[in-house]
Amino acid sequence: MQRPELILSVSQAVTEIANLNGREVKESDRLREDLGLDSLQSMELLSRLSEDFDIDPDMDDVMGVETIGGVVDFLAGYLPGDAMREPA
Repeated sequence: MQRPELILSVSQAVTEIANLNGREVKESDRLREDLGLDSLQSMELLSRLSEDFDIDPDMDDVMGVETIGGVVDFLAGYLPGDAMREPA
């Protein structure tokens, strides 16, 4: 999976969890400040992404993620292959 696909997956998950229908989510958006995710929604996002991508992230690493781009970078670190590569 490449970075644009990860961005789309994360954006869709956040949009659904935070009820942001009709709002464009950008990589630079902060999860709490810009998108309004509370701690319960953040845990729901973590759970959903863990299931969707079949990963078991370290909670200490997760705590430092603050933006959509940060979530994508975090996921890419757990996925094999070229997740960070832009399409040709």
